[in-house]
Amino acid sequence: MNTYILHPRAYENAFAEAFSKVKNPAKNAEFLTRAIATSELFLHALHTENNDMQKMKAHEATKKGNEILQLLDQLFFLVTQSPANDRLIKMLAISTGMWIIKKGGEIRHLDLIVNAIATFANQTKYLYHLEELYEVSLFILMATDDRIKADHDKTNTQRPWRLLCINHAIIATRSGNCELVKPAFDRLIQYLPDDAKMFFARGMKEVRTGSYPFSVRNIVIAYHNMYSQQRQDDDSMLSTSMLLN
Repeated sequence: MNTYILHPRAYENAFAEAFSKVKNPAKNAEFLTRAIATSELFLHALHTENNDMQKMKAHEATKKGNEILQLLDQLFFLVTQSPANDRLIKMLAISTGMWIIKKGGEIRHLDLIVNAIATFANQTKYLYHLEELYEVSLFILMATDDRIKADHDKTNTQRPWRLLCINHAIIATRSGNCELVKPAFDRLIQYLPDDAKMFFARGMKEVRTGSYPFSVRNIVIAYHNMYSQQRQDDDSMLSTSMLLN
């Protein structure tokens, strides 16, 4: 999990690099001025904490961290598009989320974090990376603001909370680690009972094609059987650019 936690100096360098990649800096001067000021306040808090001069309270971490997540949401669309810049901004987003969690705060802006987790999981070929991302996604799930977890408005199938829960289960499955799969499936049932029905039905298709690791096939089959009498799978509901392939 340390892969996704930046130290203060690395944070500072990453922000400086990201700001240097903004397209049309003259046109976006107002944003850059505000963004640099916001990031400097955040970096000052990080350095202060790192030197044990002052311990930040959870509500302060929630405020400062989510301000950075909002900033990164905007920055993501303003930098020159490239794989390196994409990874840079997404790494900052996940690291900011993990910093909020470390300080006992709540995450209120999920969009870029969810996008980042899916991107990194799709890019890796290593099981230990997937296990790291499983842990990251679990921490993010637990620290998400209760108002988001309530999930009252289900009309948007691409809502970040939904994607986070589904991707958490997919990462667990792809890891091949049975100890991760069952808890992830149970969380999916808890948070998205309607989507769980479709998820397990689709999982059976993957079982038949041999796409799932052998170690987790029986688990997928068992959970599918729990929902086999319920709603059938709807592939269109599980299709989104953020969702893992």
